[in-house]
Amino acid sequence: MAISSEAMKGINSTVVFTDRVKKRHLECEGAPLWISGRRGRSFTESWKTSESEPLNVRWALAIARVLDESSIVIRDGELIVGSETKYVRGAEVVPEQNPHDILKSLEQKEVRTMSEVMSASVDPEEEAAMREAAEYWIGKSIRDRVETSRLRQCGPQYLDLIDNGVRVMTDSVARVGKNQGNFNPRIIREGLQLTIDRARQEKAKVMQSWCTFPKDAFARYHKIAVLDSIIIVCEAIIRFARKHAELARQMAETE
Repeated sequence: MAISSEAMKGINSTVVFTDRVKKRHLECEGAPLWISGRRGRSFTESWKTSESEPLNVRWALAIARVLDESSIVIRDGELIVGSETKYVRGAEVVPEQNPHDILKSLEQKEVRTMSEVMSASVDPEEEAAMREAAEYWIGKSIRDRVETSRLRQCGPQYLDLIDNGVRVMTDSVARVGKNQGNFNPRIIREGLQLTIDRARQEKAKVMQSWCTFPKDAFARYHKIAVLDSIIIVCEAIIRFARKHAELARQMAETE
């Protein structure tokens, strides 16, 4: 459906770059760039303690620990809160996807942002956490698993192809270490608690079916693991949000 000229006038007359937004923009623009190892440490420590769990649950527990140990920050003028790091301009590393580039950057004393166009600083304590996490993931990371699989399928020439710039999707994701998530608008419409309730109800149905000795037991076991992971992550997000809400209340009492 086309937008009417009157609607366009209304859109064009809207002042987006308000004084509040200008202040936030200037603070961000003038802030130094930092790389943090906190997320990598939290994720890795969770992974070390969850080896007996299904893979879906291990990922959920790791995400939950990352959220539980995240810095809770509300900066002046922010209306949407929740920061990846404690820094105004900061980025986290993902050693579980590509620890090799992290260690290489630390050795070269040149750590770059995810865009790989700007150098960033690393606090000594954060650097130690980055190095420890990256060293743990050598041989276990997504990149290592992809390369092992490709070498088995293609032979030694696979690495030569990579060095010459040949890429497939899995190789690219493993090498740059960037996450790609799927978002379901239903979460916004129904809320996290309703999602948790639905997952628990569905899990109860699956658990009740075990008494019939189902032929698809493996599929049902996998479904339970997926439902458990949904519950774990949604509950962690709620805790994360409530921490921000509590901080906002404390700030309101003193300002």
